[in-house]
Amino acid sequence: MKKDGAVIYAHEAAGEDGDSDIADDRSVGSAERVTNLALRNCIQRLFADPKFTEALLKSSKP
Repeated sequence: MKKDGAVIYAHEAAGEDGDSDIADDRSVGSAERVTNLALRNCIQRLFADPKFTEALLKSSKP
């Protein structure tokens, strides 16, 4: 979104934890690790999207 409120990029993001063994452990620490891994994966996918990086570059222009 630009400073004037114009939306320049919209996309539903999703990430995966990449480790099915962690999901079986119900501890808080495990849930935090799974969340962090999924978030990292989501961010990697986001920055791999050329439309997202293009929107970032456009966001600083008036």
